[in-house]
Amino acid sequence: MTKKNDTPKKIAKKKQEVFFVVKNIPRHQSCSREMLQVMRRLQDSTKFMINKAPFARLIREILQSCSQEKRITVEALEALQLIAETCLTDLFIDANACAAHAKRVAIQPVDIKLVGTLRGVIDPGFNFR
Repeated sequence: MTKKNDTPKKIAKKKQEVFFVVKNIPRHQSCSREMLQVMRRLQDSTKFMINKAPFARLIREILQSCSQEKRITVEALEALQLIAETCLTDLFIDANACAAHAKRVAIQPVDIKLVGTLRGVIDPGFNFR
């Protein structure tokens, strides 16, 4: 629904913000069909899941903390973003396997900590809270 005083830019921005919507369905029906449609839509898209601008700001902030006059190309930023998303995806896949092993549906920080510990990335004494 659009309001009378919405400009075309606002309308376009609202349309871009909604990437996928899971509809409320009756409790007795399975939501597997809806979730499969969302998963297919996400798998078919070639867009990054992390927004480019905040990721670029983070990388530039890290570069500035190392030294003053460092620049990075767009291709290098895209490569870093692709690697970061791949690592996060693998982390969540393994955390989901840990949650399934514990007979849970949702992942918890304990699962992510276990995956990080097994990979040697997170110190065993690290606490998320």
